[in-house]
Amino acid sequence: KAKKVDAFLPSMMKILEAGSEDEKLKIIVVFRNILGQLKKAKASSIAMMLVGKVLPLFDSECSQLRELSLLLFRDLLKAVLSRDEKKMRRNIQSALVPLLFRLNDHLPSVAK
Repeated sequence: KAKKVDAFLPSMMKILEAGSEDEKLKIIVVFRNILGQLKKAKASSIAMMLVGKVLPLFDSECSQLRELSLLLFRDLLKAVLSRDEKKMRRNIQSALVPLLFRLNDHLPSVAK
């Protein structure tokens, strides 16, 4: 599985950056599904690469994309191994302000 994921990872990352909202939604669902299927070390390395791509999605006009990106973000944080925690903390510090703005989101699941 890990080798197959590696083959598709670059194109999936590009879709998160420049794809349509529908494509981004589908890719987020795929990432959420595969993170739980991978070994912890592989999931952690993907989480480290992916966290920066997910942060801009918090400000999407599409409420479903905001919600799924937040759920993926939570999954990414859970997937990180202790050896990567320090690096992850540096990556997510920039996410704290956008997350605070989401506390008042009109969609209850996003605000939660």
